[in-house]
Amino acid sequence: MGVYAFFLDDPSALSPIQVPSKPLFRQGLIYIGMTRPNHDFKRDHIDCCDSGGSTLRRSLGAILRDKLDRPLTPLPRNYGRSQKDFSNYIFDEDAEKVLTAWMKQHLTMSFVNIDADKRTVRTQETTLIKELEPPLNLTDWDNPQARIIKALRSQCADLARGDEVYHYFRSQLGIWPDSSLSRVPCKSERGEKCVEAIDAACRVWKLVRAVLGDDSNEKKQILEMARAIVKAYGEQGL
Repeated sequence: MGVYAFFLDDPSALSPIQVPSKPLFRQGLIYIGMTRPNHDFKRDHIDCCDSGGSTLRRSLGAILRDKLDRPLTPLPRNYGRSQKDFSNYIFDEDAEKVLTAWMKQHLTMSFVNIDADKRTVRTQETTLIKELEPPLNLTDWDNPQARIIKALRSQCADLARGDEVYHYFRSQLGIWPDSSLSRVPCKSERGEKCVEAIDAACRVWKLVRAVLGDDSNEKKQILEMARAIVKAYGEQGL
């Protein structure tokens, strides 16, 4: 076990978030964390399939959402009943790859092994966070930029929640988290009509949500329609 840190090569790259440029030992520091037993922090944050388990990736993605080679589209992490499926959002598959490439290009990492129990390592982590004040650590110090980062993350969570029905359709078709319904491998004209029906239902649902809000009976009826469409076509195959 131990404590790790991530550093950014260009302190201006996360604007409007201010990243320290001095003193030298804090230059570019953005995040401090502790490793878990039998976990590789690089794999947890960089060499991972999505952002659902990494608060660092979710913060970076929220800040960089419209600033990279392509927009990052937030999606629900899963389709359970927990609100964490939205607050612990992921991004669409291509966007996750873009975010990973950006991290590999612009971040460096350091690690210090601490031969101690979990509580001691946690104490060391907290002490470092309080002393060094990394801007993407949202807890363990009085971070004046936490409000901005949380607001950006909240926007991503809302976007993930806003497309709940649309992504439900895609998950049932076996293509979530792919970014395009056009990639559904339809075997017949019937399958193509299923996809067209789902696209139409998505558009109607988004209009209903914009006018009537999340708890409307119309939304519930459209969700039931989604399930019926997927079930009917799923039983006969696309």
